[in-house]
Amino acid sequence: MKTTKEVLKTNLPAVQLIHCDSCEKSTGHKVVASHEARTVFENDDRLEIAMQIIRCETCETVSFRELYASRGFHEENSKGVWVDPVTERLYSRTEIATTRRLSADESTGIFD
Repeated sequence: MKTTKEVLKTNLPAVQLIHCDSCEKSTGHKVVASHEARTVFENDDRLEIAMQIIRCETCETVSFRELYASRGFHEENSKGVWVDPVTERLYSRTEIATTRRLSADESTGIFD
């Protein structure tokens, strides 16, 4: 048996440094909305996903970002805390989605 919890968050205060396809560099982005889902399976494995609408603070271009992590594979961040690494997929108007695995430090706090 599995259980799923979903939550919608809007107007999140934090600005995050994310690559902007329009600006062609990393710029501050505001998360306009985030739909987060956490599924817990019988064996206590977890899958966490966040689908976000983000806006560049420089050019105001709106893009989409997906974050996901599976519990069970851990990496140690610079503060000695073990975290589950997060994979980020960015969708823009001009490119096919780009995917990258975030570092342990970048992954810290995303799915807390």
